[in-house]
Amino acid sequence: MINKLLVIAAGRGSRLNHLTSSTPKPLMEVCGLTLIERLLLTAKKAGITEFHIVVGYEREKLKDFLQSRNIVQKINFIDNEEWEKSNGVSVLKAKKYMGSNSFLLSMCDHIFQPDNFSMLIKQEPRLSEYKSILAVDSKYKSKPWIDLDDATKVRLSQNNIEAIGKQITPYDALDTGLFLCTPAVFDYLEKAYKEKNDCSLSEGMTCLIQEKKLSYMDVGNNYWCDVDTATDIRNAEGVLLRSCKKSTDGLISRNFNRYVSTAISRYLCKTSLTPNQISVAVFGVGIASFFFLISRSYWMFLIGLLLFKFTSILDGCDGEIAKLKFQASKLGAWMDTVCDNLTNLLFIIAISILNFRTAPTGLSLTLGVISSSMYLFSAVIMMFIMGRAGMSGSLVNINEEFKKGGLRSFLAQLVKRDFFTVFFILLALLEWYSVILVCSLIATAVASFYSVKKFKQS
Repeated sequence: MINKLLVIAAGRGSRLNHLTSSTPKPLMEVCGLTLIERLLLTAKKAGITEFHIVVGYEREKLKDFLQSRNIVQKINFIDNEEWEKSNGVSVLKAKKYMGSNSFLLSMCDHIFQPDNFSMLIKQEPRLSEYKSILAVDSKYKSKPWIDLDDATKVRLSQNNIEAIGKQITPYDALDTGLFLCTPAVFDYLEKAYKEKNDCSLSEGMTCLIQEKKLSYMDVGNNYWCDVDTATDIRNAEGVLLRSCKKSTDGLISRNFNRYVSTAISRYLCKTSLTPNQISVAVFGVGIASFFFLISRSYWMFLIGLLLFKFTSILDGCDGEIAKLKFQASKLGAWMDTVCDNLTNLLFIIAISILNFRTAPTGLSLTLGVISSSMYLFSAVIMMFIMGRAGMSGSLVNINEEFKKGGLRSFLAQLVKRDFFTVFFILLALLEWYSVILVCSLIATAVASFYSVKKFKQS
């Protein structure tokens, strides 16, 4: 099993000169994490446990930073006094530390979708035939953030790479900067190095190509970014924020909420706020919404509705920050779900109060009590079942039961927070409070039934 990553982090990053004049490029931040932090955490998520980092320019600052953060347990720093030479020299400096096992190799200034590492690790059996496998991108045309003029191109031939370089034509894909290597690559780099006392990684790979020992793996639609300029930093942030979208997002979340929440998260990720703190803050907005709603001022009532809608938007931020900064946790998932359900429960209670004020009858009181109680029961029973099943607290766990078409497909939208928030706000503006309570009662009853049924079968 591949468990080593060699990271090339020795260069200065001259195209970020105004930012790297006294700071090593790996410490440039993208969405609240430095480039080196993001790379190590991405690899760690894929199961990498041993990290070798070649350092050069401002090496002590980089070492001190990583040692103070304790991002990963095992880091070996490799000094490259010739850091001003090409990146192939940095790779050669690591030869005596890599042992006889295969390893992953990456540039420190690249950002990858975590799946890229996992996919490449699975290519290990092919190393019996090849000396190295490069992760390439044949769908680069659908990724407008990529600078084609600066990208390293790759020409493919069946299972082999036929040519690699920035100027080759024609070409079929781009070099993403992520390799799976055997120790034999050092021999080929040394061969290239002897010709001019310097060599780039691409020149070493060209030696492999000549013997048809360099293969490839296509990352497909997965994202990756090469960060060389200030524009690249902005583009990379956009890519990471867009990656926060979920396949389970509802109609309104996909087309409105997520755009607003990611715009907010762009700034939140650069603060010290944690996802759990954001969850609690959103619940605070929900409490404020409750008190505004039950006030006897119409304008306060409108503010309460806006705040309730705002909780639905902000609800995405804690998950986005967790993903962007690798801070997801089981506790965080439970906190998010508990805070969301308490916010929704407060809204149902507020609507029950408003309904009783509008029609102070025993029927109104009964409907309010039953609707509020049913929502509380539904939330508790779903969380109890998920906890009993050992799952995270995310309500995504019960979504599958509602994806089978017909009534259940309709109910899936109704129970999604992004939909019922807007739906209930519209009904509240019409003062159809009893309709809100009836809809809530039906939806929570059905959700409880299907969630119990689903987990009984599992």
